[in-house]
Amino acid sequence: MPFAQRGPVTIALAAMQAADPDRQRLSDLRRRIAERIEADIALLDALNEQHAPGNGRSA
Repeated sequence: MPFAQRGPVTIALAAMQAADPDRQRLSDLRRRIAERIEADIALLDALNEQHAPGNGRSA
């Protein structure tokens, strides 16, 4: 089976990605920040449940 020919859009996208070497680093940073935010929200939810009225502690 012959290889597919690369069209102008594919070539342009590859050139744009090659011109931005920090693209992967930024993507990784965004992912880590999102994961940290999710973890912090989960922690706040857990703390809120511990201190909610009716859990044996005064609010």
